[in-house]
Amino acid sequence: MGVLEGIFEFISSGTIFGLPTFVVMLFPLIVGLIVGFLARKFLKIAIIAAVVILIAAYLGFFGLNLTNLKSLAEEFGSIAIQYGT
Repeated sequence: MGVLEGIFEFISSGTIFGLPTFVVMLFPLIVGLIVGFLARKFLKIAIIAAVVILIAAYLGFFGLNLTNLKSLAEEFGSIAIQYGT
């Protein structure tokens, strides 16, 4: 029990940059929850878009072949990596 008392004492006492320790610890939690929520939404949208594209390709609305994908990757891959970094 002594360890928990020490942790709670550290959290409730003192300040960091003039803010209570609890507020400083709460900020990354809130930011992480928001980022995680948005990432989950974007991932769902990306999965749905990939499924729609695969269904459209299967039905013949447009063709997916490896040579076209390879040429697009060679043409735009370096640009995508540059913007990604």
